[in-house]
Amino acid sequence: MNIILIGFKSAGKTTIGKKLAEKLEKDFIDVDSKIAEIYLQKYGEQITARQIYLKLGDLGYRVLEKKAIIALAAVKNAVIATGGGSVCDPGNVEALGRSGKFVYLDVPKEIVQKRITEDSDLNFLDPKHPAKNFEQSFVSRQKIYREIADLVINTENKTVKEAVKIIEESFYGK
Repeated sequence: MNIILIGFKSAGKTTIGKKLAEKLEKDFIDVDSKIAEIYLQKYGEQITARQIYLKLGDLGYRVLEKKAIIALAAVKNAVIATGGGSVCDPGNVEALGRSGKFVYLDVPKEIVQKRITEDSDLNFLDPKHPAKNFEQSFVSRQKIYREIADLVINTENKTVKEAVKIIEESFYGK
């Protein structure tokens, strides 16, 4: 069984995912890294997922993301950190959900917004209307995350170790 971490950008999916994979002795796979691999194979240029997003735009990026997720559909026994928008596509949810459980890392809106606006590498917001754009994205995605989650963890006052323990106990009874 795969553990699929979902949540808004900067929710801690990669950080928690790496520790969880180590604890459970599973492979760790980051969808953003997989997208960068596919881009490198296709275009011969090694750049980050964020740079790919800026270069190709949302539509081009989502095409590569879908390819990455389809490739991951065959993976078993791994911890997968998705991109913040990965599960906005029902096809991606279906492909990932066949082999795993979704864990929503729920971080309060104010904390996520602060993390995103402070890190220019993470800032995907419309520069003309960042607050409105963030609010719309957060509300619509949060609804999706909650609908598909097998487990919701509010990480606001939890350490990485505590979040890992909750996931481990929830799915493996350890």
